[in-house]
Amino acid sequence: MAKKNKIFNKRRLPGPDTPQEQRCQEVEQMIGQWYQDKDVNKNTVFKPRSSWRVVFIILIIFLLTVILGLGSIYWLLTGRAVPPTGEVVADPLKMEIQWPTTVNSGEQVKIIITLSNTSAARLIDLDLNVLYPDNFVYLKSQPDAPYNSDQNSWRLQSLEAQASYKLEIEGQILGKSGEEKIVEAAVVYKPINFHSTFKSQAQTKFVINKSVLDISLEAPDNLLAEQDLTFKVKVKNASVLKLEGVSVRLDYPSDLQIKSSGPGLSEKVWNVGSLAPAEEKEMALSGRLVSKPSALKEFKAEVGLMQNGVFVLQNQVVHIAGVISPDVNITLEPAGGLSEFKFGEPFQLAVLVSNLSTLALEQGTLAIDVTDNADLLLWDTFKALGDYPFEVEKGDSVESNMHKIVFKNLPAMEPAGEWKIEFSLESIEVPYDIEDSDFKIIVKPSLSATSPDLAVPLKVTGNEREFTFK
Repeated sequence: MAKKNKIFNKRRLPGPDTPQEQRCQEVEQMIGQWYQDKDVNKNTVFKPRSSWRVVFIILIIFLLTVILGLGSIYWLLTGRAVPPTGEVVADPLKMEIQWPTTVNSGEQVKIIITLSNTSAARLIDLDLNVLYPDNFVYLKSQPDAPYNSDQNSWRLQSLEAQASYKLEIEGQILGKSGEEKIVEAAVVYKPINFHSTFKSQAQTKFVINKSVLDISLEAPDNLLAEQDLTFKVKVKNASVLKLEGVSVRLDYPSDLQIKSSGPGLSEKVWNVGSLAPAEEKEMALSGRLVSKPSALKEFKAEVGLMQNGVFVLQNQVVHIAGVISPDVNITLEPAGGLSEFKFGEPFQLAVLVSNLSTLALEQGTLAIDVTDNADLLLWDTFKALGDYPFEVEKGDSVESNMHKIVFKNLPAMEPAGEWKIEFSLESIEVPYDIEDSDFKIIVKPSLSATSPDLAVPLKVTGNEREFTFK
């Protein structure tokens, strides 16, 4: 007997004797109950028993997606990619610098730089830069020549896997005995299967064994235009033997007008002659610099030996100095701010000195020239309004109508500082020459000061100004 449908087992079907209307109602109820039971069973089947587990799994999937996405963006931005074949090591290029451990000043030496590709991938776009030690004079290189004007950079298109490249640089080294020299080199390159660049560096040191000649140059670090300066060159025999034919070649700015020098100087060449062991000689040159502020000036001295009429370089020294602007203002401010005075009233002025430079000023001296052709001022009534010490000096001749007021030993003034100095004199009630209508006082200030950053005094002259009496 076939298994009965359990949906219809819940209620007996109406028989044929049941009235028609009742049969229809009961069938409708059974069909409605059947659909209701079906929905309940459907919800029961698909309803999750543990909803927090589903949320947890969704969260894990979300976090993994974010991490993988950010990682992909990082690799794309940095230009890195997994090598298609083989694996590139962290530093596939090895660099070695060979140099003699000790050399003598004036000798020709070789710098040998070896680049070795230790990886299985070809390296491309190699750019080698060498930082020479002080007083290294480049002569030549092989197998390739440098591509820049400083003669310290080389390019190599490629370096095959497990291959090497050797560069020999020849030059002359100069220096003092015991001086340490450092050679540094850096190369940037790209593996063929990488988009990013790599960099390798190396350095080596050596010591100057001996130098037969030592040289030094003394010159100011900061120079002032239109002012006198002196620089000195000293040479010393550092060997145990007497040296003959010692010569010094000088190079200094073309706008330095030499006024005086020691004996033996001709066309920037100082013929020193002979030097006994440990003997030292000095040459001083003085001149006036005519230059614009902010320009750099180079002073250079090379010492060598004359052998068969040829200058053989042994040592050299270079000094770089800057030309600075004083940036100091001197202004005259009359009492009341007017340039006109009345007879019988005091002639009162204030001199304002403003330091607009980066220099600290010391030992300042302010000189004020006052020209009084009509004898309008009574100099025995001079008063300085302040604690600055002063002197009043009359002109050289009896007829001179010029006086000089000098304020000395002014206090130190830092950058952005100022001095304000005031003085006054009584004036005559009535002019001596009534017919003269041109009664003028001419005042001109000037300043002289020293600075720890200057080898020569700073001198500044203010603008001349006229004041009238009526």
